[in-house]
Amino acid sequence: MLGMFGGAMGQLYLARSLSHLHFRQVLFVCVLVGLLCASLTWGIIRDRPDYLSPTDQKEGSEQSSMRIVL
Repeated sequence: MLGMFGGAMGQLYLARSLSHLHFRQVLFVCVLVGLLCASLTWGIIRDRPDYLSPTDQKEGSEQSSMRIVL
């Protein structure tokens, strides 16, 4: 979703900013926006195995994380 949004919206703003700024400045801004998006994505999206309940995830004990529900 973020890739499609960036591709659709980036064309317009990239062309406008390239007409007013140097390409290195525009590239630097693109890098900053990409790092911001990556850090937000890393901080928000969590991948938890299905066999762990939310309480097991908070406890952090090895015994609870090794339990497998069949």
